[in-house]
Amino acid sequence: LPQNIHELLAPVSARFRNKRVLNENEGQFSALSVVRGAESERVLKTAAGYELAAPLSGALERGAVDEILRLASKLDVQRFVADAARPEHGLASPYRSLRLEYAVDGKTRTHTLAIGDKSGDAGRFAKLDADPAVFVVANALVEKLERPLPRRAASAP
Repeated sequence: LPQNIHELLAPVSARFRNKRVLNENEGQFSALSVVRGAESERVLKTAAGYELAAPLSGALERGAVDEILRLASKLDVQRFVADAARPEHGLASPYRSLRLEYAVDGKTRTHTLAIGDKSGDAGRFAKLDADPAVFVVANALVEKLERPLPRRAASAP
């Protein structure tokens, strides 16, 4: 067989994994960080909602953060593509990075989602934490991470 066919015939264990790669309780969320190249934002959960902690401080639109949490806390992937990242996945220098923190029984549980290059129209290549498996994450989540999170307008006196 030609050499380019060998990769298609090799078994990939990642294809037989559960499509739900993250299953956290949104109510236990405590903080998130979004990295967009050289820019980053850090959001903290407060009693009043969410506060932008870095690079500036201030209140955020609750809906924008809630939507990211909804999509990421119960993260289902489109499909698994490889047992380990390859250069074409673009994960050596991620397009976006999302770090989520959850407070569970007095301890902080942290997850980092690295998002790489596009995988056609379906989404982008990604990997979670130290797991080497590469999967495709839906555009719905990626689109929420495209721009800085919207800040809530100051209320009028």
